[in-house]
Amino acid sequence: MNKYFNSFILILFTLLFWACKTENNEVVTPEKEALELVAAPKFEKDSAFAYVEKQVSFGPRVPNSL
Repeated sequence: MNKYFNSFILILFTLLFWACKTENNEVVTPEKEALELVAAPKFEKDSAFAYVEKQVSFGPRVPNSL
């Protein structure tokens, strides 16, 4: 019984490590990863409030409906 159990554990770990193998072994570092800065639009509180007002004017939403 012990011989079969040890073989099972060995096969299990072999499959586990094989399944976790990555396609490429390249490590992504912050220096390699290019960060692209995106210009965000200026927040306008008046237009944001107008959008919320318009959404609320649609009326209540029934829960669990589309």
